[in-house]
Amino acid sequence: MKGLFRDAFTILFARGFIRLAQLLSFVLLARLLSPAEFGWFGIVTTAITLSALLGSLGLRQSIAYQIGRAQIAVGEGAATALTLWPLLAAVSAAAVFFTYGRALPGLSPVASGGAIFVGVAGMMAIMVLQGVFLGRGDIRAFGFTEALPRVLLALFALLLAATAATTISSAIWAYALGFAIAVPVAIRLALRGVADLRPRLGRLKGLIGYGIAFAFNLFLVTLCSRLSMFVIEHHFDAAAAGIFFAAARVNEILLEGATAFGLAVFSKSVRDARTEQVLAKTARVACWIFWSFTLGAVFIAMFAPLVLRLLLGDGYSGAGDALRILAFGLGAAAANKIIYPAVAGQGRPLFGSPVIIASLASNFLLAWWLVPRFGINGGALALVLGQYIMLFGYIIVCRVRFNLPSRGFLVPSASDFSSIFDSLLNLSLRFRKR
Repeated sequence: MKGLFRDAFTILFARGFIRLAQLLSFVLLARLLSPAEFGWFGIVTTAITLSALLGSLGLRQSIAYQIGRAQIAVGEGAATALTLWPLLAAVSAAAVFFTYGRALPGLSPVASGGAIFVGVAGMMAIMVLQGVFLGRGDIRAFGFTEALPRVLLALFALLLAATAATTISSAIWAYALGFAIAVPVAIRLALRGVADLRPRLGRLKGLIGYGIAFAFNLFLVTLCSRLSMFVIEHHFDAAAAGIFFAAARVNEILLEGATAFGLAVFSKSVRDARTEQVLAKTARVACWIFWSFTLGAVFIAMFAPLVLRLLLGDGYSGAGDALRILAFGLGAAAANKIIYPAVAGQGRPLFGSPVIIASLASNFLLAWWLVPRFGINGGALALVLGQYIMLFGYIIVCRVRFNLPSRGFLVPSASDFSSIFDSLLNLSLRFRKR
């Protein structure tokens, strides 16, 4: 448990920089772009993320799993990822371009195609190389490569603001270049200390067989968090989608802590074959995460809308109300980020697929019904309900398949209080010594 908290703290510390960078770039871009332009920025960057997730075929997770279980060497995993990356990136970028590339206002097909390819290729390269970091338990390198593109985007946003050169084109290019510049750093960290650098294409069947299920599920999970935005854009316009995107981005920034724990849990899980102990520990962590974020949602719902309006201006006033609704789904969304990575890390990437599909379908149907009636707030409510469907679905599946008591996911254990307190105390003392 202490090792888990140490790894989570390391990622969380890096993600503290990510949150600050994301908040800075978010505020600047939302202020300098119109709600419609910000909506297009959200749509395109979401499409890039979804394409990179699915197009990478889950190599981050499958390489991490095989390195963690000593089935391939670190150099073999890194070389295999880099060999496959150019082809996968080209196909994924083409899918985004043919969907949105020719519809972006103010960008020629050549400019939009270039930005999309750079963004998809950069994000995908970092994703697959992070499998090396997770497989060998190098949490610091993982955290650094997660933070760097976001920090670069914040710096680019400051530069655009200072030069009054912020357009939808420059914003998308800034996003893409942040990932592209971080790629050489990720390659250097992944190859550090590696002697035998050779691809193992003969293991592609096993890598893709494990990874594609993971990629598909993560694609669906990410789509769940943004599906309402696409429905809002369909029923209204890009400006309405931009207002919802503003609320969703703040909500996602608040979830970074849960993401940190989820990644630490996955890294531990792929290196530990004791399924029963891993899942029991996961239930305890998910329970505490759920209640921590649920209680924190009360304060977010009270103050965040006012702060959001002050930061972004009256043009995004509707985002405050949507954020208040989204806050009450933070607990479920945070717990979901813990449960799936832990179980999938035990070699069960298809765990929860029916639950995720049911959540996505419910989210879509609810959004399609609620958005025309309640606008942006209807989209937020659909997202929250979808997250709770996913959480309770996970709990039911864990009960049926692994005989894990449902109580463990929802009722905190008294013994956890002392364990968490001791872990936080030790981390605090170690941080002070440094």
